[in-house]
Amino acid sequence: MFPTYASEHNWVCSDSWRQYLVVSVFWLGNTIGAWLWGVLSDVYGRRVAVIGNYGRRVAVIGSLFTYGVAGLTSVFVNNFYGFTILRFLTGSSHHTVSHLVFVLVVEYCGLKSRVIPLLSLMVSYTLLSIVTSVLAWVVWEWRVLLCVAPVCCLVLTLATRWLPESASWLIAKGRDEDATLQLTRVARINKTHLPLDMLQALLTQKRSRRGGSGGWRKGRKWRKKRRKWRKLMTEEEYIVGVGGVDVRVYVLLRSLSEHIQPVLWCVAELHLRCRGGDPACVCVPWLIHRAGRKGPLVVAYWTSALAGFVYAVVPQGTDWLVLTMGLLGRGSITGAYYISLQYGPEIFPTVVRGQGVAVAETLGGVAVFLSPLIVYLGEYERRAPLLIFAVLSVIGGAATQLLPETKGVTLPQTLTQAQHFAQQTAPRCFKKSRSSEEDMEDGTQQQQQQQQKQQ
Repeated sequence: MFPTYASEHNWVCSDSWRQYLVVSVFWLGNTIGAWLWGVLSDVYGRRVAVIGNYGRRVAVIGSLFTYGVAGLTSVFVNNFYGFTILRFLTGSSHHTVSHLVFVLVVEYCGLKSRVIPLLSLMVSYTLLSIVTSVLAWVVWEWRVLLCVAPVCCLVLTLATRWLPESASWLIAKGRDEDATLQLTRVARINKTHLPLDMLQALLTQKRSRRGGSGGWRKGRKWRKKRRKWRKLMTEEEYIVGVGGVDVRVYVLLRSLSEHIQPVLWCVAELHLRCRGGDPACVCVPWLIHRAGRKGPLVVAYWTSALAGFVYAVVPQGTDWLVLTMGLLGRGSITGAYYISLQYGPEIFPTVVRGQGVAVAETLGGVAVFLSPLIVYLGEYERRAPLLIFAVLSVIGGAATQLLPETKGVTLPQTLTQAQHFAQQTAPRCFKKSRSSEEDMEDGTQQQQQQQQKQQ
């Protein structure tokens, strides 16, 4: 028998609720922490500079440090309440440590290389999932396993001094000089030339568009900001709402050994993600780089729905068909998850991108709470969980049709740019006629630009 924290503290019988509460509190921390770190990443930046200069790295460093310290300390705490609090803090940085770094890297990528970070993230997830399963089979001491991830996060915290600040975020905040320094540093490390004259021309053009060196145009009313913000939030909720369907469909493979299931899932996903030459096993980044985001996401959701519906009508005893549908559904919903991970940051502008990803993580945390309840319905009706997941996948694919295509589109920096992009690409039923107030503002802006040219 494997020793665990629950067995060592005798969390059985009347105290068995404690282990379930700890897991629930962990995901509650993930739900709250994702939103908190996302807001901090937009207000103070993705990282923290070396000496007192707050930047976009604040969420990256803070989440790594919180995950490392809280996770490592929880190994040595024997008090139930103290252990629960530490697991809450660990959960608050559970997804942030990887997803905000992903956003930071995407903001530095051009149109042709924007899917490369996604490929790196997918392969690393799968390889480390295989390593973790094997490590858990070899190492029986739970304390050693629990120390692996926190120690890695603390080591990575020491390497954040070389993590560059997001130049896109600096430009959106009006810190053009700092952005130039960061781009110069990145160019020097990559041994390439940065055309400063072209960069200055682009910065001047962006300053004229935002009406000065500092952020928003002064005449912009808060009412319009909130309206645009709500629209962007609604678009992201479509992605996240269907992303919540990514519950662990382990019920599809109940006929397999519990020791073989994790490794088989990971090997199957790695095969689906990395074989770009086989039409039946297309690599997700390769596919969305050529076919766009919206189409493959719709196909992934509806393929997962098809697997769920077929599973519901499969007679018992046909294990080979259950396994086939299980791998198909698992691979499809995993592909949908990673496409959504790439899709979300591309829809949101720089000034609220961290908060947009945070909303996605928050709603994903809510889905984690709800998914066990759906799976538990299988105790009463074997086909009920997969039918519910299939219906949600159908709804998700239909809702994705309302989103704009972001392939080949430069990442928007301000809410104004995002609003303009959404108006151009949104379905006809979502497009609104321009108000007379907006027309007057555009006319005033054009007059100001003409006066500047004459001067």
